[in-house]
Amino acid sequence: MITKLFPVQQYQLISWVIYYIVLTTSLALANENTEQVTSDNQHKYALLRGLNKITGKSQILKIPVGEDLYYFETLGLFVRSCQKDLSEDPVENKILLEVWHKDSTGNIDRVFFGWLFSLGSSISTIEHPVYDIALAECIN
Repeated sequence: MITKLFPVQQYQLISWVIYYIVLTTSLALANENTEQVTSDNQHKYALLRGLNKITGKSQILKIPVGEDLYYFETLGLFVRSCQKDLSEDPVENKILLEVWHKDSTGNIDRVFFGWLFSLGSSISTIEHPVYDIALAECIN
């Protein structure tokens, strides 16, 4: 088929084949690197800052990843994942977090489920009428 094409079309076809090979190879290598980075960056504990806005009481919370609910006053915190992105400067920490609130009658409701980031904490804090929770760091 290539012999029936004009010389310009032959070069275009060959360049597209080379482009495809280079692209698929680089994507495969990038995929392998990201899998390695995410597995290496899983940490065992998340350090969070908890603030009771009414009493002014502030605490550093060391929460194990993937274990039972950790209680900060009436909030139950469950950390599903804690990762560090070492490629950024300064280092970015991120956690996947579930937050449950226990009211005075004993009912428990989920009030937050999502990612928290250590950088840009103004956009990634849990806003609650009584409590503020922010990510400090992921540690082993």
